[in-house]
Amino acid sequence: MLGRKPDVITPNGLNIQKFSALHEFQNLHKEYKEAIHTFVAGHFFPSYSFDLDRTLYVFISGRYEYNNKGINLFIEALARLNHWLKTGNVPVTMVAFIITRAPYKSINVDVLKSQAMFDELKLTCEHVSRDMGEALLSAVSLGRLPGSAELLPEEAVVRLKRGMHAWRTWKQPSIVTHDLWDDAHDSVLQQLRACRLFNAKDDPVKVVFHPDFLSATSPLIALDYDQFIRGCHIGVFPSYYEPWGYTPMECVASGVPAITSDLAGFGSYVLSHIPDPAANGLFVVNRRTVDFDPAAHQLTEILFNFALKDRRARVELRNRVERLSEYFDWNNLIIHYTQAHRLALARRLSTE
Repeated sequence: MLGRKPDVITPNGLNIQKFSALHEFQNLHKEYKEAIHTFVAGHFFPSYSFDLDRTLYVFISGRYEYNNKGINLFIEALARLNHWLKTGNVPVTMVAFIITRAPYKSINVDVLKSQAMFDELKLTCEHVSRDMGEALLSAVSLGRLPGSAELLPEEAVVRLKRGMHAWRTWKQPSIVTHDLWDDAHDSVLQQLRACRLFNAKDDPVKVVFHPDFLSATSPLIALDYDQFIRGCHIGVFPSYYEPWGYTPMECVASGVPAITSDLAGFGSYVLSHIPDPAANGLFVVNRRTVDFDPAAHQLTEILFNFALKDRRARVELRNRVERLSEYFDWNNLIIHYTQAHRLALARRLSTE
């Protein structure tokens, strides 16, 4: 635009120590993943169930810039991925979260009710489990094994059946957690509906549009954003315009694989400074030299290949991506700012 090349590129960094969990980041992933499991069970299981042990959590987050942040590309890739997983009979469910802030009235009543009833069902099971433990201890202390009726008396069976029947619904799980002010004209919902991503039972790709930022005090996903990141399996940020982009960096710092684009400053930096980033859990979608369709195809391929990885391969990938975090620490990147400062001083002195 100015007809000249920059003297110095000053990439942004992170205070990696803030994100550092030493050797605990795998344990934190497991802990926060369980919290996401709780939300997913409460949201989907009243209608139908799937194996949470074979479920992957993918997310996109940031300001509600539908094109710039690549939300449109993400949704298109999800629609294609849904078809690929279904026709390939891949035994994996992928729950995709869209976390951004859009104008809404309130949390959807049915969504909130499902979570509340799941909490009630969980409390009932804990009470029954405690009573079973007491009955078991009482019997074993007398030198005998209890019978099933003794461990689970008729009263407990009735309580459990009542809770299960009250929780079940014929409705399909909602694709949005809140009631938006302009539901009919919301860009995300329009595309989800056009792509027929409706959370049908036979769809391996499920979608949760959460039009608000995350908080540990939320009655839905009771996690702060940094905790949510650690509980997910991969972050997707295929921006069409992004001067830098902190969101994939935060994933890397948390030991979570991430997808960015070569139109983001971060993606360009990765391609220039990190050899074979994909092998280390950092994937860069080409949006600079191709149109929307091939970019969507490449993103779909990345997600599909990620879905094919077994647990051990995903753990190894998290280990590799966590080791990359030191690249983006301010202790390393500050040298570019020092260089720029010295250059500015030298030029000022030369003009005096």
